[in-house]
Amino acid sequence: MPSFRRDDASRGRPAAAPRLSSALTLHFTREDRGTEPDDMWAYKRHWNFLSGRELDHGWLESAPAVSYHDMAGAVGRALGPEALAEVDLIVFAMTVADCRHASMAGALLAGMTDNDAHVLGVSEQGVAAPFTALRIATGQLASGARRRALVVVAEQSTLPPCPVAGTRPARDAAVALVLDAGPGP
Repeated sequence: MPSFRRDDASRGRPAAAPRLSSALTLHFTREDRGTEPDDMWAYKRHWNFLSGRELDHGWLESAPAVSYHDMAGAVGRALGPEALAEVDLIVFAMTVADCRHASMAGALLAGMTDNDAHVLGVSEQGVAAPFTALRIATGQLASGARRRALVVVAEQSTLPPCPVAGTRPARDAAVALVLDAGPGP
């Protein structure tokens, strides 16, 4: 039996839009991190492997280095047990690789719920990741496969130097949306 079903609209039946139950925005500073950059040997080794040479990791020591794991824990604590009690789907979206890549942020949130929430991570899609996460969550709610979804979109500012010009996150942040099945705003 497949874990995910297509929503009702794709089967020819009208789908009800989910209701936004709550929204939360959190910003993080260096004091919010749970892992010291000196302990991130695996992350440093990963970046060295990708570049094909030994890199200067000064950027990592001076960065906030707030991991998605740290952000997920803060989101769960801020929402509290009442908001998490009925969550049966968690979709955690991120646009860049985590500075603590051996952790699964969605699984940490699932452990904070009172039920066996289905967890899905959306990554490697850049700025499209939040939209993919919302599409998955709303499709699951509209189809009746899930009753309450938590969508978390997290962004890290701890990124290695990049010779290509582009917009980089100015700070670490996370947005959490709790969506319920059924009509509403």
